[in-house]
Amino acid sequence: MLPLFEQEMSHYSPDDPLTDALSEMARLRFSQVVVRDRGHSVLLTEEGVSRWLLSQAAKDVAVGDARIADVLAHEAKNSSQIMSGRQTVRDGVEAFVASLERSEPLQAILVTPTGKAIEEIAGIVTPWDFVSLAVSAI
Repeated sequence: MLPLFEQEMSHYSPDDPLTDALSEMARLRFSQVVVRDRGHSVLLTEEGVSRWLLSQAAKDVAVGDARIADVLAHEAKNSSQIMSGRQTVRDGVEAFVASLERSEPLQAILVTPTGKAIEEIAGIVTPWDFVSLAVSAI
C-alpha cells in the first residue's frame, strides 16, 4: 500500500471547529478527513456530517458553533480500517469487498507504516482509488 498511496495529510482534533474540516473537504473535494482522537485515527465523513445535520434540524443549531466531536457520534462505527503499508493492493480490495456485506460498508483504509492504530496515518485509500488504478491499467 505504501508508497503507492502515501500522501501528506491534514489531521484534525475532536475539539477543532467543524467548519475547518468542512472547508478543507470542500476545497480539496474530499469526502472525508482524518481526526486524531485519543491517539487513534477516525474518519469524519460527509455521511456523518449529514446524519448530524439531520439530528440538529429541529434544534436551530449554528454549524459555525459546532466542533468535530459533535459529529463523530454520528459516524458509522466501522467506516475505516487501519492497514499496514506493507500490505498489498489485493489486501485492500479484499477488505472493501468483505465490507459490502455490512450495513455500513468500509469507506476508507487508513494506512500506517506497520498497521498500528496509534501510528500517524501515511495514506488514505478509498474504493475510488482502486477503480482509478484499474482504469489506468487498461
